[in-house]
Amino acid sequence: MSRMRPVLAAVLLLGVMTAFQLHEVNAYPSGAPSFTCDSMTPSHGASSQPVSLAGPNGGFTITPSVTSYQLGTTYTMTIAGGTNPFRGFLCEARDPSGAQLQVFTGGVPAGVQQVSGCTDAYTHTSKVDKTSVTFNWRVTSASVTSFRFICTFVQVKTTFYEKVPTAYLSLVSPTTPAPSTAPTPSTAPFTGTTASGMTNAPTTPAPTTPAPTTPQAITSAPATTLPGGGSTQPSLGSGCGSVKSCYRSPSSCSGPADCTYFYSQRPVGTDKVEIELSAKSDGWVAVGFSNDRTMGDDDVMGCNVAADGSTVYIKNTNNVGKSNAIDSSGTPDVNLMNGTMSYVNGQLSCNFTRLLNTNSGKDKDFSGNKKYYLFFGTNTGTGGRGVDSIGLPSKHNKLPPITGAQYSATDTSQANFAVSVKNALIKAHGFFMIVAWICLAGIGLFMPRFMKKAWAAPKDGIAYWFKFHRPLMVAVWLLSVIGIILIFIFADGKWNAQTAHPGFGLATFILCGIQPFMALIRTKLNPFQRKVFNWSHRTVGFAAHALGAIAVYLGMDLFRQNYGLSTAALYVWAAWAAIEGVIWIGHEVKLLISPADPTEKISSDSTIRVALLLVYSVSSVVLGLVMAIMVAVSSTQENDD
Repeated sequence: MSRMRPVLAAVLLLGVMTAFQLHEVNAYPSGAPSFTCDSMTPSHGASSQPVSLAGPNGGFTITPSVTSYQLGTTYTMTIAGGTNPFRGFLCEARDPSGAQLQVFTGGVPAGVQQVSGCTDAYTHTSKVDKTSVTFNWRVTSASVTSFRFICTFVQVKTTFYEKVPTAYLSLVSPTTPAPSTAPTPSTAPFTGTTASGMTNAPTTPAPTTPAPTTPQAITSAPATTLPGGGSTQPSLGSGCGSVKSCYRSPSSCSGPADCTYFYSQRPVGTDKVEIELSAKSDGWVAVGFSNDRTMGDDDVMGCNVAADGSTVYIKNTNNVGKSNAIDSSGTPDVNLMNGTMSYVNGQLSCNFTRLLNTNSGKDKDFSGNKKYYLFFGTNTGTGGRGVDSIGLPSKHNKLPPITGAQYSATDTSQANFAVSVKNALIKAHGFFMIVAWICLAGIGLFMPRFMKKAWAAPKDGIAYWFKFHRPLMVAVWLLSVIGIILIFIFADGKWNAQTAHPGFGLATFILCGIQPFMALIRTKLNPFQRKVFNWSHRTVGFAAHALGAIAVYLGMDLFRQNYGLSTAALYVWAAWAAIEGVIWIGHEVKLLISPADPTEKISSDSTIRVALLLVYSVSSVVLGLVMAIMVAVSSTQENDD
């Protein structure tokens, strides 16, 4: 039996080694998977390096052979790393609205493959270093009047540059009439010249045929500059609770001067809704409509400033998991009409109308009084725009307020929507689980494993080790139950299979739940059955502790990626794991080399065992509390990694 002593300690060591690797298992050396078609974001457990149109983007470049093109003519486009080779890439062509285009032609270059499920995207076939790749492309549709190439470059697994863009390429046609100076209908995103000097994105030339009878898509509408640098703004608070429903933050605000966020919805006729948004933001402001209170599969509408600050858009997008993406199933912005906007002195505002039922793509159907939860999102005061290189929202600086109930888009009864922010739930979940599995579980396991013969038998007949073991493990069980309840409330009872953390957490909880029932039968066993019980109870306990430690690491890594937790918390976990491994494995090896004398009532090395217990207990409690507090006080910034 003594030969099996290192086995249980090895379970913990395996957990330590596994946890460092699990957050990286989503790398794809054989090419980008289809679910990245919209987001173009590698699942590498890291954030993108800074990207902008002006560069330097790590030296990675995208070079089309021309800056303007003619229909039916084949051109080339080369991606290169300069002095930096790259292992992976994903390249697409997109129009000004962000929709994917089909332009690649002339065969697939060596070492390149088309991504199944994307409109027209190409990626690597292996992680062999590459210096450059050249593609052929051709535009055949006259409706594609401008577009640009966008590529994500992976230098190494955790160093990548997401959505590196080119400048827009434009169609050259001798038969195209000169653009009109009047506002023109366009299926491109809404753009305008703002008081801060922003310029229009490429737009469709003015039509020469009569205007359509259906509502027109959003067109350019520059902000109006007033003396002193101000701007005309809609009367935000007027009519809330009577002719329209509103959300204001703070609730007492009435206009741009004192509202950090404002939203209103007003029915227009029988088939439309007018939406108004404003926020103190240099990046974006949006509202999301969702079937539940969890981000994912949401219809998002709002306005945002491009990453380089040159263009302002009104967009209709979708949340795919935790990422915001253009709906690739249709033209995303044509259903937003009659738009106006302004971006002045840090206040971003927009107003637009949408059909209740667009019959388009992934848009939510607002007709028939259908109800949804509303998410009120922005990147208030980040100073970094909070948009990616093609202008899609890429992060919140805090979790968005969400309505506590579902509402229809035509509801006019709410003077200020009642909302709740779910930060506290996920923070409390993390806090309780860290205390349970980092601070307490290991100490509870240490008692029966090493301390049975460290102390003399007490007069009441109940061993000292057991007096510590039982309350510690009961506390672990209670904290785990509370943590599970909190996270299920946070997730609205829905299972998230996108990461490994929930699986490890649930496995830990199941094993933890088995332990009390196993303990209840221990007094009714004969000697042989007691040996079986001891090994079973011990093995399940060690497995739960190892899985719990991994779940804690993965959970904090998710908090780092999505909610702004400092990376330092992961290093604290690593320090705890190192101490755990040294003490447990070291002592197991000592027992293997020098087995304890079974006839001793008190072990000859009891002083060493007590000293190890003190070191282990203090390190577990102190480092565990440091991790738990870091989670509790984190900013809950939500990033899109």
